[in-house]
Amino acid sequence: MTDEQKEELDAMIAAIRDENYSDYGHSTVFDYHDDIFDSRDIESKIEELQSDFDALVDEYEDPDGDEDAGEDLRNWLEENGDEFVTLLAFREEVEQYTREWRYGATIIAEIYFEDYAQQFAKDIGAIDRDATWPMHHIDWSAAADDLKQDYSEFVFDGRLYWVRST
Repeated sequence: MTDEQKEELDAMIAAIRDENYSDYGHSTVFDYHDDIFDSRDIESKIEELQSDFDALVDEYEDPDGDEDAGEDLRNWLEENGDEFVTLLAFREEVEQYTREWRYGATIIAEIYFEDYAQQFAKDIGAIDRDATWPMHHIDWSAAADDLKQDYSEFVFDGRLYWVRST
């Protein structure tokens, strides 16, 4: 590994450790464009990636470690680094609006919020699941807007999301 490659690798490690995700040096693309998801699923992926990253960095920084450790770390960062940094940045963003991240914050894309409101109303028993009337006459857009009062909106990777405020 050249000195230049080592410096680049050290800078990438520092950016992740210092939570300077914009200094990471790669474009981050949020690849989790589901309409609704649970923060615990993302946290689980972060923990998996963090474990792999830490093990590879430990091996890389070990003076008696494998001489290929730097190359292994660089390959891992090329394959997983963008996703890892993006998920860390996403968690950081969501945690500004809710304390429920580790316990299961529901994150809802704006384009799905009206459907979410309708399902939520059914789940809590606010409407009869089997009723056809007055279901066809409910203004679900207005109901969703009213429900949003308990949620915070945020934009990530150009997409608007909602999370319940706590």
